[in-house]
Formats: sequence, C-alpha cells, structure tokens
Amino acid sequence: MMPSLGRDTSNRNLYRYVAAVASVTAGGSGDATAINGVAHDLQGFGTRQKAESVMVAVGGVASIASSQTLSIACKLQESANGSSGWTDITLLPTQTVTAVTGATTSAAYQVQFGFDLTKTAQRYVRVVVTPDASASGTDTATVQVSSIFGGLKRLV
Repeated sequence: MMPSLGRDTSNRNLYRYVAAVASVTAGGSGDATAINGVAHDLQGFGTRQKAESVMVAVGGVASIASSQTLSIACKLQESANGSSGWTDITLLPTQTVTAVTGATTSAAYQVQFGFDLTKTAQRYVRVVVTPDASASGTDTATVQVSSIFGGLKRLV
C-alpha cells in the first residue's frame, strides 16, 4: 500500500528489459558512448492505457582508480513509430549521477532515475544511458539497464 496515494500500487507496475549488458573501458570502448534501449510502446502494455511514470535502474560492477569516477547520464527519447525519428523529450532533461568514486575493485553499484511520462507526446519511448569514466585506459565497468513503468490503473 502506498499511503501517500491511498492505494496499493504494487500490482500496477511493469518491469521491462532495456538493453544488454555493456562493457566500459575508460578512454576506450563504451566510454561516453550512448546505450540506446529498446522501444517501449506506451499503449502496448495490454491495458490500453498509458503508464504515468518510469523508474530506470542502472547497475553493474566497476573497478575505478583512486580519485576517479564513473558517472551515469540517463534520458528518455520518444518516437511516433518506435523505429525511427527518435528525439529527446525536452520537458524531461537528462539526469546525471556519480555512480562510483575512486579506489574500488569489482565494486557493485546501482543508481536510479525517475521520469514523468505524462510529459511525452509520442506513443513510443526508449531509455538512453551514457556511462562516463573519468580516467583514461585503466578503469572498467559493466552497465546493465532495466525499467519499471508505473501508474497504470490496472494490469491485465
């Protein structure tokens, strides 16, 4: 039960796959490179209703040198057809957090981002995550992304 809303929202959320696990090497492959998630049809959840929000969870394992960081940026894009014409949702600015800070070896991390989907005009959305390691060449990380769509009146 979510007391602030006066209703049980646990049965009104949908977990969705976003993207395959990506590897990041500071200053090399995957670093500062956007990971485009799969298209999600906001009208295709089997409920004939649009989700009101999405929580994006990003996690993985990182090895970061002393005084270095791994930052994760997250944004949403929308499209009319789900396959082309992807544009940033300007009313939902990119959010960036520092996921890991210095001197860690194989340390697990997790960060979360929340977005209000009532500000989308198109039928399809996708998550775009960009990991950025501050070092050059030594730090490594994996990045995995998933999402939970919420605010549905009911699930079928």
